[in-house]
Amino acid sequence: MAASSSNASLASHLAPILDSDVAYTRKLPFSVICDLFTVINSTNNHSIKRAALEKLLSRYRLHYAYPIMRLLLPHLDLDRQTYALKESKLARVLIQILAITKDSVDAQRMINWRQPQKNAATHKHEGGDFAEAVYNSLKTRCASHSTSTVASINAHLDALNAAVDSAARNQILTTMVREATAYEMKWIVRIILKDLKIGISEALVFEVFHEEATQLYNITSSLFLVCNQLHNPNARTSHQGISLFHPIKPMLTGQKQPEDIESLISTENRKFVVEQQKEASAKTSKKARANIFSTYALTGLALTKLDEHPDV
Repeated sequence: MAASSSNASLASHLAPILDSDVAYTRKLPFSVICDLFTVINSTNNHSIKRAALEKLLSRYRLHYAYPIMRLLLPHLDLDRQTYALKESKLARVLIQILAITKDSVDAQRMINWRQPQKNAATHKHEGGDFAEAVYNSLKTRCASHSTSTVASINAHLDALNAAVDSAARNQILTTMVREATAYEMKWIVRIILKDLKIGISEALVFEVFHEEATQLYNITSSLFLVCNQLHNPNARTSHQGISLFHPIKPMLTGQKQPEDIESLISTENRKFVVEQQKEASAKTSKKARANIFSTYALTGLALTKLDEHPDV
């Protein structure tokens, strides 16, 4: 009986993904990805989270590996490093492009998203989730049917990342709001903020994607290379070591509290190393030729482009 109940629960959670059997086209609906996020976010059951990931990736990985993984792991998508948008700026932009009165409930909900506010429908106090505040403010303002696809969302995000000023960013966001539903905008906002808040780790996503995915990412910091080389689950990576301009994640020493120092140094015949972090954001540098360098944060984020230094 317990096994039957568990299977029924799994089937009910996976229904949105199982029902979205889309043939290979460039028109995989973005709502399919949103449904995956919702399924994963709706349960604390690790097996259900994993099964949902496996179901979607097994169905679409051959043609959509990189586009999907960029949305699944936005914080690791180093090709889209920053959108220059945080909650407060996003709130102002959405209020502006939708012509929402600043003193209205919908505007104030987004502006003061950290403060608990009473939901008129549920009579519960909600707060602390900006994306949810956006959804509640936009659900009567966005289209009821979406034209957004995985391809179009990725294209918009690429353009948003490349935008050089506020006017360009506002125009792109205006297009996204016109094409998406409020439900999709909730997840678009979380992708832009690079925090999906669905309770899965990158380790689980990589493990489900391919057994060598974590290893390859650790020596390349490139989602594109991971997806390009391992989109076939039976493939094996050709990368055997580090290469130029693919930053690795260095192995750092363990962090210790001041109160632990005495006990550490009092141990006889024990060698230890103290590593001082001199900057808030430590960096690594790579040199390709005599006059070309690139600098990266320890997270793999490129801090410079390939700058030429003729004096080196």
